[in-house]
Amino acid sequence: MKLAVNGKEQELRDETTLGELFEQLKLSPERIVASINGKLISPDEYAKRALGEGDKIEILSFVGGG
Repeated sequence: MKLAVNGKEQELRDETTLGELFEQLKLSPERIVASINGKLISPDEYAKRALGEGDKIEILSFVGGG
């Protein structure tokens, strides 16, 4: 299936979850916030939230510094 991640087209296998996408992108779910089609997704839903054809996913990472 094709979808957009932060504005870039990605192709993933059907039935991929948001959590699996994070694994593929080597992202730590504890340090990010994500939305699908403009709706914020709760971190406790990442592992079970299935992605669909044409979804628009936005991922923001928290960066520490000082």
